[in-house]
Amino acid sequence: NMKEINCSVLGDCDDYQMSTLEEPIKSGDFLTYDDKYKGGTKTTQGMQASQKRIPAELSDEMTKRIQHLAGETFRVLSCHGVSRVDVMVDSKTDDIYVNEINTIPGSLSFYLWEASGIPFDKLMDRLVKLALKRQRQLDMKVRSYDQNIFSLGGGVKGAKGTKGVK
Repeated sequence: NMKEINCSVLGDCDDYQMSTLEEPIKSGDFLTYDDKYKGGTKTTQGMQASQKRIPAELSDEMTKRIQHLAGETFRVLSCHGVSRVDVMVDSKTDDIYVNEINTIPGSLSFYLWEASGIPFDKLMDRLVKLALKRQRQLDMKVRSYDQNIFSLGGGVKGAKGTKGVK
């Protein structure tokens, strides 16, 4: 009774947005490795060619619940950039379980962002801006040490060769 639903999240842990949801199509009772990663032809293989429903066929309420859970997963793990959160939904109980977060998702989940109105070039622009923002934040951090390195002793007690020099 389980189905996989995927949601991409873009931003940083303080300011992020969630994508349109996708539902990978399974060939049997479970979504297999072959279903997800070996689909397609000789020229188009992998997840990009795998069968999926975009947007996933879910109620608005379920869509919002999954997007919220994906965003909260991204936030509490202090993620930055783009990630894809994969959840499992029990179709009998509507319970949602976070299965995994892919912090470097294949193809950067660009197809979910395109379905959300953000074309690939704009996605790349956003990722570069996020990386620059994060670097600026890291550069501004003040580092403190719990030891006073000058009080540890063993340091130089005057300059060598200056004893007796006036």
